[in-house]
Amino acid sequence: MVISLYLGIVPAALVILFGMLISRDTPSDDRGTHYTFYLLGVSTLLIITLQAFRLLNNGWFFNYNLLISLLIGPFVGIVSLFVINLKFVPGMSNQQKAVVGILIALQVVLLLTVDRDYSLLFFLPLTIPAILIGWWLRNRSIFPILMIIVFIIVMFTDPITEFIEQLSVFRYLTSTAMYLVFSFFGLAIVIPAIIINKYSNFVSNRKSEDANPVRPIPAKWIGYLAMSILLIAAVSYQIYWASIWDQTSDGLGGIFYFMTASFIAIASAMLIAHKGNLAVKVAGLFFGILIPVGIGIVFRAGWDISYHEVTENRAESIQSALGKYYEREGNYPSQLSDLTPRDILFIRPPVILQGEPWCYQAQGDSYRLGAIFREYFSTPFSIREYASAGSLEGDWDCAERLTEIRSNFVVPMNSD
Repeated sequence: MVISLYLGIVPAALVILFGMLISRDTPSDDRGTHYTFYLLGVSTLLIITLQAFRLLNNGWFFNYNLLISLLIGPFVGIVSLFVINLKFVPGMSNQQKAVVGILIALQVVLLLTVDRDYSLLFFLPLTIPAILIGWWLRNRSIFPILMIIVFIIVMFTDPITEFIEQLSVFRYLTSTAMYLVFSFFGLAIVIPAIIINKYSNFVSNRKSEDANPVRPIPAKWIGYLAMSILLIAAVSYQIYWASIWDQTSDGLGGIFYFMTASFIAIASAMLIAHKGNLAVKVAGLFFGILIPVGIGIVFRAGWDISYHEVTENRAESIQSALGKYYEREGNYPSQLSDLTPRDILFIRPPVILQGEPWCYQAQGDSYRLGAIFREYFSTPFSIREYASAGSLEGDWDCAERLTEIRSNFVVPMNSD
């Protein structure tokens, strides 16, 4: 499925190529109208093709899911381009407007009846709004502020979503808020695409206007390009850790983030390439290839990491900080927060059960550090000790929390 997702840039490039050929042979007055009909025709044909191949899906000779992962990115790009080109519809004749309406209605009906696994209907609202918002704001003065806001929200996605989940009593408000947060995640891919597009046009224009274009890059563009790198790094960071956490719960967060970001990257590449000279089109093509492949590598790296090793390494760091504290104070701290920031910059939680802190107890020259533990996502919970000094007797302070967790999770059996 991952390979077919990467190959989505091929049909995307073909759509742009044939669109260029149609536009080249069309009078300038009719170019917008013809291109709009071209996009409508291709998107309609694509949905019909998916329906035909869905009927052939047998999991052996042909896998429908592979075709879906191949075509969602290009389909998102086609729909986004069509929405951008809606400005040409008012200038059409009544007959042409009627055809546009019929084709749109046909696509809606096909999506509601054909897309039984809701692959397209699921990803369309998660991808297209982010693309259109980014493209609409790309030339506005708020664009630099938008970049900073998106970076902050993506980097702090976990605490933001945890806060939103606390609003679960407001069901629709919570769903809307979560959707808005995810739209910012999509914008973190769209914004670098916009900057690549604008910078490619800037370089091309400077070469055509200046006989000696070898000049320093303006500070504005250095800042924009640096922000693009930071946004992609923030997305990669979230995908990496989502993939690690997925191992603890058999979750799908990492693959979900990876697929959505890849679809947006391919669609954004189409928006970059549909206008501009050859250099701009090549930049769009490379964006649509490098971003999915790059975040795919990060996604795979997250799955290759042992979350048990991560937890053990974090416990070792805390153990070392506790040793420093003891040498200085002559006793162990009553709580782990007393270690920060002098002995350790911050306390990183165990990577076992998301949201659960360390189990820590201390008294004089004795302490023990543990965590609520399970070997795999389907195995029983227990408390595991990761480090200790001296001797502490009795139950763990987090024993009650363990009982609560056991009552909330269905597992084959519970261990003591």
